[in-house]
Formats: sequence, structure tokens, C-alpha cells
Amino acid sequence: MREPQKQPNSDAATTPSDFPAQPSQHAFPSGDYSYTVELVGAIQNQLGKLTEAVETLKTTTAAHGEKLSDIGRDIHTAKITLRIVGGILAALLAFGCWIGNKAVDAFIHSRETPSTHQARP
Repeated sequence: MREPQKQPNSDAATTPSDFPAQPSQHAFPSGDYSYTVELVGAIQNQLGKLTEAVETLKTTTAAHGEKLSDIGRDIHTAKITLRIVGGILAALLAFGCWIGNKAVDAFIHSRETPSTHQARP
């Protein structure tokens, strides 16, 4: 016959044969997080400086853009002014040359002898 199997007693305490190795006390950080707080504060300080530097660069870039725009307008104004002044000088030079041509013609006409002005029969 068969022997009845014994049911394990659920109330009985059992212990494992191998306990997990206990880490040393130095493996975990202590309850003092002042160094971490100090590092976070330093990082926030540097981040604030970096943010301020970026904002300064944005302002400077905007100012340079305005200066370049002003320089572009000044160059355009100078080009237009040179064209107008050049046109006026060209007109004055042409008028002066025309007056000079007429003066030379008058001088040559006054130097001619009266014999050359006789009418032909």
C-alpha cells in the first residue's frame, strides 16, 4: 500500500541556505547630500551665466543687424547722390564744351581777313 504523503506545514519557518551578500556601508551614499546640492547650485549658476550670455549675444546680433541695415541705406544714398552729381557735372561739362566750341568759332571768324568775306559775282 501506499504511504500517505506528508503535507508541508505552512506555519513552519524556513530559511534559505544562502543569504545574499550584504553590501558594505560605504557603497551607499550617506544621508548628507550637501555635496550634491552644492553641485546642483553650481550647475544652476553656470546655466544662469550661459543664459545671460545667450541673451547678450541676441541683443548684440540685433544691434549689428540694425547697423548693417543703416550702412546699406547709407550706401544706397551715396550711389544715388553720385549719379545725380555725375549727371549734373556731365551736363555742365557738355555746356562748357559747347560754349568753348562757339568761342573758338567766334575767334576764328574774327581773325579771318575781310577779303575772304567778299561776295562772289
